[in-house]
Amino acid sequence: MNSNPVFIALIAALLLLTAGCVAEAPDDQPAPPPSPEMLTFDQANDGETVTLDTGSRFAISLPENPTTGYTWDLDVPPGIALVDDEFIPEETGLMGAPGTHIWTFEARTPGTYTIDGKDIRPWEPEAAPADTFTLTVVVT
Repeated sequence: MNSNPVFIALIAALLLLTAGCVAEAPDDQPAPPPSPEMLTFDQANDGETVTLDTGSRFAISLPENPTTGYTWDLDVPPGIALVDDEFIPEETGLMGAPGTHIWTFEARTPGTYTIDGKDIRPWEPEAAPADTFTLTVVVT
């Protein structure tokens, strides 16, 4: 087999170039700080007072079955911002199965705030709620 020196030089150059492409770049960027763990409050926290830093995010998680007509109505005061509102159905495969309603909030302004919730049928304003929930949030 007759080897062409130009061909061998070309292969050697390609190998050197590809070796340089796979070398890792130095890690000049510091690792991002870990995000603070978001607190989640549920029925076990009903009536409690919690203290959070300004800018903290927290969630309220309550059982809900909207197929019965009952949905949670939360009264969210200024100073607390609603960031996300999500209903997660149970994975039973059954129609009309209950689930969990999760609201995510951000504590924006220092102060003391009360989040009140009522599990109601919106078209029955005079009826007593099926359940209630209250959380007092002190933002520092």
